[in-house]
Amino acid sequence: EFSKILENAKDIEQSSFITVLIQRATCYYREKMCKEALVDLKKVIALGYKIKENE
Repeated sequence: EFSKILENAKDIEQSSFITVLIQRATCYYREKMCKEALVDLKKVIALGYKIKENE
């Protein structure tokens, strides 16, 4: 859990802490982009487009 990382931040090297923050931000960004892509896909399907599995 991220709050544990913050609690123990004094015991973590600064470069490691920054790496953790970057990884966390990357995860949030990917999650946001995936959710937006699913919304777009749902709209495309609603418009009647056929979606193949490999697309």
